[in-house]
Amino acid sequence: MFQPRTLRVVTVFAGLLALCITLSAGAVKADSIYTVRDLAVDTSAESAAEARSVALANGQQRALERLLRRLVLAEDQVLLPVLEITQIAALVDGYEIEKELVSSTRYRANLIVYFNKFLVRKLLQQRKIRFAETRSNDVLVVPVFDAGGGANLWFEPSDWRTAWLARPANEGLIPLILPLGDVMDMAAIEAAEALAPSHEALLGLAERYGTQEVVVALAFLDLPDPAVEDDLEVDAAGVSGASDAAAETGLSNSRLVRGPVEGAILQLTIHR
Repeated sequence: MFQPRTLRVVTVFAGLLALCITLSAGAVKADSIYTVRDLAVDTSAESAAEARSVALANGQQRALERLLRRLVLAEDQVLLPVLEITQIAALVDGYEIEKELVSSTRYRANLIVYFNKFLVRKLLQQRKIRFAETRSNDVLVVPVFDAGGGANLWFEPSDWRTAWLARPANEGLIPLILPLGDVMDMAAIEAAEALAPSHEALLGLAERYGTQEVVVALAFLDLPDPAVEDDLEVDAAGVSGASDAAAETGLSNSRLVRGPVEGAILQLTIHR
């Protein structure tokens, strides 16, 4: 027979075990690929209650669209069904509201939407739409930008790096992370090493961020030849300067861009 003290110990242990299981289940749910985060909604209506209702409905619809883009192969996305609001709501396990701002006629918030993975799977399987739901390991992205004056990896301005930083997190099945660009990163690798690419330097950078894969994404501006010829005719004095700069940087005159230029082409190169 249990003694009262022993019974209390067992009760406390059972309570702690139940709490751990609940917290673990919550963590799994939060990390699930069937969870859509950072979804901003902003709606106006005749009343705050109506604006909130419309915003939540539209938010769930956009969340499902984002989820299906994440799961379904690109060539199969034309097969995705168009669902009614009630059908979408049936796929949702729940949602959280963050940064809520309410006025008399406007509602703004950020949503986290949790979808029922079994119901979403069933939806796709019934329509014979191929999908994947296994998230890969993190991939480190090293964005290199060249506006004509030479490759730029860490120093401002770098619109290319800014664009990568603005990309929504956890949007797909391949989590992409960016280096901080601090002093240790600058010491680890330079732009020329990234473009070589120097495997030793890149792997050293990857090790710092706990990854085994690195993508070097190079973006540079390329001017059409006719535009370059026109510029040279207009300013003959600048020809020698442009040629000298090209010689110093190893870039062609068409790549030496100063300021906004019409007709410039953005070229992209990826090394993985």
